[in-house]
Amino acid sequence: MWHIAKRELYDNLNSLRFALTTVLLLGLMLTNAVVHLQEHPERIRKYREDIAAYQNRLMNSSKNTPRVYTVRVKIRPKKYKSGASTLPEMLNSRNSCTQNA
Repeated sequence: MWHIAKRELYDNLNSLRFALTTVLLLGLMLTNAVVHLQEHPERIRKYREDIAAYQNRLMNSSKNTPRVYTVRVKIRPKKYKSGASTLPEMLNSRNSCTQNA
């Protein structure tokens, strides 16, 4: 079985169709690389211009909108029924009550 597979692979590698396909593939890869290298700087420049225009538009629109003010309120902890001011203290007081009972 291995002998047949090896022979078929060897025949395909030595065929003209395989050689032409390989040359065509390498040519297409080279063409794609050259075109990409020529277009890439232009695409990067356009991308940076678009980002700058968007940031300018964002800054201009934020100048025309009313300001939003935040109010900071200090929140004091609520006293629990057990007299504890924090949750761990409350849990500790509950545990001590159940252990004493």
